This record gives sequence, C-alpha cells and structure tokens, in this order.
Amino acid sequence: MTPQKAWLTIKEVILEYGRSQQYWRALVNQGVLRIQPGGGLTVVERASVEAYVRGEAPSPPPAPTAPAAAGEITAELGKMQEQAEIDQLALADSKRKLEKAKVDAELDDRRTAHELLEHKWASMAKFDEHDKDLVDRGKVIEDNRQRVEEAEAVLANRESAVQNAEGRVKGKIAELRRVIQHDYEELRKCHLDLKDRDYQYRPQRAFPDLRLPQGLYFGNAPMEDLIEAEVADLDGADDFDDEDEAEV
Repeated sequence: MTPQKAWLTIKEVILEYGRSQQYWRALVNQGVLRIQPGGGLTVVERASVEAYVRGEAPSPPPAPTAPAAAGEITAELGKMQEQAEIDQLALADSKRKLEKAKVDAELDDRRTAHELLEHKWASMAKFDEHDKDLVDRGKVIEDNRQRVEEAEAVLANRESAVQNAEGRVKGKIAELRRVIQHDYEELRKCHLDLKDRDYQYRPQRAFPDLRLPQGLYFGNAPMEDLIEAEVADLDGADDFDDEDEAEV
C-alpha cells in the first residue's frame, strides 16, 4: 500500500476531502490548518486537515490582529479579483479590435482583388475569338441538354408502354382464368352426368376418374388448384413481345 503524503497542496486536499478552494484557503488564513513554512505554493499538513475533518481541529491562534489580517487578505483578494475582471474585459476588447482589424484588412484585399479582376476582364473584352468560343460551347451544351431531354422522353414512353402491356397481360390472364374455371365447371357437370348414367345401367362397374392435363385427376384436386396450374403454365410462357403490344 502506498504511504500517504504528510503534506498536501490545496488541489490535493480538494481531491481527497472535497469542498472548494476558497473553503480550505479560509481555514488556512484563520490558522486552523498548519502550512509548510517557506512561502511559494501553499502546502497543508495532512494531520491538521484530518483533525479538522474529525472535529478535533485546534483553536485559531489568539492573536488579536487575526480577524483584521483576515479582513485585509479578503479585501486584497477582492481587489485582485476586480483587477482580474478588468483585465479580462480589456483583453476581450483587444480581441474585438483585432478581429475588426482582420475583417477590414480582408475587405480591403477583396476590394483590391475585385478591381484587378474587373480590369482584367475589361482588357480581355477585345478578344472576339474568345467570346465566339464561349458562345459555341454554350450552343453545344444546349444541344446536349436537348438530346438528354429527348432521350428521357423516349424512355418514359417506353416505360409507359411496358406498364400498359403488363396491364393488358394481367387482364388477359384474369379473363383466361375465368374461361378455364367455366370450362372445368362444365366438364365437372358432364363427368357427373355420365357417371350417373353409367351407374344406372352398370351398377357393378366402377366409373373411371376423369384425367386432366398435367396428369391431375379431377376427383382428387380442388378446382382452384387446377385453375392455378393452368394459369401458371400460361404465365411461364416467354413468347410475349412488348413491341408487338405497343403497336396494337
């Protein structure tokens, strides 16, 4: 374990025991805490600090001039603080003046640069070839901009045509779905009718199940599954041409 220091600075006292700098310095000025002789940085004896914290601090020295001395020190500290505030105000004023001088100098530099630039452009006004080159470049830029706008318009038209074609395909698929459902319903009715008639004449013979495309049995698969299978085959076809649709 690191041995404790016998003498502490005011900062170290604050770190270990809390309170403020003014609080401990007031105790030092009142003679409650013992300080290391020699002047310079104030160094306080740890034992006197701990005794004060435990409530065993010695009484202040009986010198009658102690309160007066403390008052003088307090007054001196007040004067020093007031002077410090005055110095801070003076420093802030100096900083403002310095910033203003910098701004004025920058404005002068910009004004000079602007005048030089105006003179330069006035001298260059006599070069007609340069002006013509600038005009030609502007025309090229405008032509390119128009081409880009035309290309964007063509692309937008193509996207619209694709969306319209997709809508028509979805409509055709929905219509085909209704047709397939109707056909399967008619087929179901025919199958049941044939099955009933066959049973009337040959009750001992089992009527075969009706086979549908893709190997599905009508009697084993729901109507919705059969319709979805047929539409899925149609959706998977790759023979759709958007250009043909756009021409319709």
